[in-house]
Amino acid sequence: VPTEEARLNWLPKIRSAISCGMTICAVAQTLYGRLNPNVYSGGRKLKKTGVIFLEDMLPEAALVKLGWVLGHRKWKDKIREKMLENVCGEISRCSRILE
Repeated sequence: VPTEEARLNWLPKIRSAISCGMTICAVAQTLYGRLNPNVYSGGRKLKKTGVIFLEDMLPEAALVKLGWVLGHRKWKDKIREKMLENVCGEISRCSRILE
């Protein structure tokens, strides 16, 4: 996600969408990848906007899980918590990223 050059920077739009109540999640592009938003400046900037980093969850699993979580209206205030909750092995067990 472009975060530097002003005309390509997505951060203002992402920040605006999240402030309007939209849920935005980030997943790894690689099969065995794990997201750590603290490694690169772009990740740290995205983290500040409120993007949910889904560790090593596969994109397909993230899409299905997001639909499932959003389908439970009573979880409206717990979307981040529910997306990061390992329900059926969609997030592999390892050390959690330290804040």
